[in-house]
Amino acid sequence: MKIVVLMDNTASSAKLVKKSGMSLYIETSNHKILFDLGPNHLFFENAKKQGIDVSKVDTVILSSGHNAYGGGLRRFLEVNGMAKIYVSEYGFMPYYEQHLGVKLPCGLEAALESNEQIVKTRNLYFLDDEMQLFSGVIDMNELQKNKSKYFVKVNGETEQDTFVHEQYLMIKENGKTIIVAGGIHNGIQNILRKGEQMNNGMIDVVIADFHLYDASSKKGMKREEVKELGEMISRFAGRLYTLNCSIGDGFQLFQSVLGDKIRNLSLGDSVVI
Repeated sequence: MKIVVLMDNTASSAKLVKKSGMSLYIETSNHKILFDLGPNHLFFENAKKQGIDVSKVDTVILSSGHNAYGGGLRRFLEVNGMAKIYVSEYGFMPYYEQHLGVKLPCGLEAALESNEQIVKTRNLYFLDDEMQLFSGVIDMNELQKNKSKYFVKVNGETEQDTFVHEQYLMIKENGKTIIVAGGIHNGIQNILRKGEQMNNGMIDVVIADFHLYDASSKKGMKREEVKELGEMISRFAGRLYTLNCSIGDGFQLFQSVLGDKIRNLSLGDSVVI
């Protein structure tokens, strides 16, 4: 299995255009997959520069209803009329992110919801013997950290976003189990716990947007929370790969706890599992 980073907020090559958001190209023995599409069309440009033909992709997973993960959907549909696009049943609800007291739209483009390539998912969804999606990971303590930032409009009323629209991909190939996650607002430890229950055993590799802390921007998790989280999942025997929003002091703290089990990936990086 090969995984290539098509969008991240850091880049390993100056020829690629970085932006906050996430997009991965995943190639297994049976599938060509795009996991998330970043905030706009740039995932497509970065794919071309890395020799990846997006028109040959057969499966798209949108891990979240936020546009940082699915903002490139319209561009994808322009170049690929074949692939199935798996989105949570809650994925196209009107989501908002609060900045300086103002709630700004941060959801997917509503006009695309009716496209025939869209497949709605819920809870546990089997794509085939190799891949399954799971969701329903809710942790109210984790949600308190995002209490003032993310919202959703339900029946005309604005409510706290509980991230029920987030979903996670489990891939099993060559005797290994991999979990890929975009936003993990309900906690990576909870996602790992559910994944292990589903797998009846340890997860070999996790790739996710960890939302760690960076002192220069003062965004993400607090330093003590990062250290506590690292200690909590230090029992994890496999590999952890972090992405978007995972650089800076937070990653260094995480690495001090997890050692060589963790590696940060940037736009242009690739791994073979």
